[in-house]
Amino acid sequence: MIIFLILGCTTDPIPPDGQPDISTTEVETVAKPIEAPEKETKVIQDLTGTVPEVTETETKPTTTVTPVKVPTKDPIIPTPNIDAAAKKDTKEKQITAEELGSHMNKTAEEVVEEVVEEKDTAEKNILTVKETIAQNAYFNEENGELYVRVFKDTNTLASGMAHDHVILAKRWEGQIQWNENEPHNCLLEFQIPVHFLDVDSDRMRRKVKLPGKISSGDRKTIKDHMLAKDQLWAKKHAYITLSANECIISDTGIKIDSTLQIRGKKRTIEPIISINTEAGFKVKGAFRIKLSNFGIKPYSGFFGAVKNKDIVSIHIDLHDK
Repeated sequence: MIIFLILGCTTDPIPPDGQPDISTTEVETVAKPIEAPEKETKVIQDLTGTVPEVTETETKPTTTVTPVKVPTKDPIIPTPNIDAAAKKDTKEKQITAEELGSHMNKTAEEVVEEVVEEKDTAEKNILTVKETIAQNAYFNEENGELYVRVFKDTNTLASGMAHDHVILAKRWEGQIQWNENEPHNCLLEFQIPVHFLDVDSDRMRRKVKLPGKISSGDRKTIKDHMLAKDQLWAKKHAYITLSANECIISDTGIKIDSTLQIRGKKRTIEPIISINTEAGFKVKGAFRIKLSNFGIKPYSGFFGAVKNKDIVSIHIDLHDK
């Protein structure tokens, strides 16, 4: 129908001579301009950019033409060879990776793999640093106590006149390095000046539940005997040292393969301690040694009526926050 309207023709049949019959009054004048439908005019405007001049007339119903939407940019094509679940979890990362990969001559898969690998490596490095900081600790009398308990020999004639003693180390320093995944690589070092050993303070006697108090005069006498040549020989050997470079996990705790030096004599000992790094750095332990193994003669007085035992106990109580 549209074609006929544009050509200015009716639907009446054409006579054999090829010319339309215009003698009747029912036929409209051929020269009358034919209006194009409004919709067609808009389509022509959209395609050519110009609008032909038309005369207003009754708009005839025409078929609606819907313009085809042309995409403004390329659609995102799913990246091949990537698991669907992984694509869902890393959708935003893949888009960024594709953009980055175009500048690096790498596929999106390669860029995503590198990003994930670098992230895992960074997290492992952070954990390693945290472990290293948490499991290296330095100690002194501000955050720990080292003390020795000395026991009287109850088999002597005048043992009732004797006392058990407690000796606290002061002005000492210590260091422990510990990794529970590599216990054999532990490190332990302590240095204790013998001149600053504190004998039988009221606080320490209460701590270890020893009865009574020791007068200041008696405390001085006890210390003088302790630093003498036949015991610690402080004038020649100013320090007691404890060191270790290997630890072994056992059923009862952590066994330290260590060296203890007293009065210039070194002996290998294997004390059992506990180490807890969940809240700070806590170390506890107690072990016994024989003084005679270090060339020390236990104190004896009144012709043997009062004396100390050869065995003493050493106590470690440390807490680095």
